[in-house]
Amino acid sequence: MCIEIFYIDKKITLKRNENSHENISLLKEKIFDFLLDKEKVEMEIFSDNSDELLLHIKSFFKYIEAAGGVVFDKEHKNILLLERLGKCDLPKGKIEKNEKPEESAIREVSEECGIYGQRILKEIQPTYHIYILNEKYYLKKTYWFEMEYYGNEKPTPQITENISKVYWNKICDLEQCLANTYSNLYSIFDNYQRIL
Repeated sequence: MCIEIFYIDKKITLKRNENSHENISLLKEKIFDFLLDKEKVEMEIFSDNSDELLLHIKSFFKYIEAAGGVVFDKEHKNILLLERLGKCDLPKGKIEKNEKPEESAIREVSEECGIYGQRILKEIQPTYHIYILNEKYYLKKTYWFEMEYYGNEKPTPQITENISKVYWNKICDLEQCLANTYSNLYSIFDNYQRIL
């Protein structure tokens, strides 16, 4: 199993290797050196236990979990997109206390896009990314769910979440979005475009 963690245009890849075990005592320094290095864009970390390795990495950051949706219309020809801070994005948000990821994903799609009645079809691969807020480093895991929406409500953006636009986009026409999205979402958009 391979886990990718994104930070701006950088990527840390955690790879399983039976013959390798990362020195945990040096790992935190190694990761933060990489994040601050303006030249390096990729880093690979190998371990014989990728789950244990991820637990250690989580401890280096303030860790939060979010959930979101890849929402299709009833014909499965269009995907619901939004524009947040000038970038193409998907609806997602922080999981609230005592809330399951599935519940959070449904709620966040409704809040951020102003639609109701979407249903989950399946869970898809989570994404991880690092960001800085108030001089603290955060590691966010986002659970993603493929959803379908049969309603007729016109999507409306949640302005308080810095969303300027919500719209339906043809799945076969995601090039513009791929050119202007967050690096941790690229594989999600690219995967849906390729399967058509």
